[in-house]
Order: sequence, then C-alpha cells, then structure tokens
Amino acid sequence: MTDQLVTVLLATGTYTLDRIAYEYLPFLPLYLLPEGLLNGMLTAIFIGLRPEWLTTFDEASYFKG
Repeated sequence: MTDQLVTVLLATGTYTLDRIAYEYLPFLPLYLLPEGLLNGMLTAIFIGLRPEWLTTFDEASYFKG
C-alpha cells in the first residue's frame, strides 16, 4: 500500500522524491513494524484459540492446487 501511494504521488507530480524522502519515509518504520507485528500476533492467537472468529479465511479459495 505504501509503495503504491508513493508511486501515485510521484507520478502525478504532487510531491517530489526529495520531499517524500525527507518528510514521509523516515516515519515508515514507526508505523509499519507495530502494525504488522500486532496484526500477525492477533491473527495467530485467533487461529489457535478461536478459529471460528476468522470465518472469512477459506482454505479452498487461497490454496487451490
């Protein structure tokens, strides 16, 4: 998602690469690591303890052989 946003901002000429690199990219680790870590941990916990809460996961649609 972030790569797409940066690409759109650069392609449309809204911001220059220098401005994005200076104002946006330094803060990327501050929100990507905690978000990915928390989402992954909660998903693993729910799969182990309450798999029925994750009813949107359908193995047949994701793992077609």
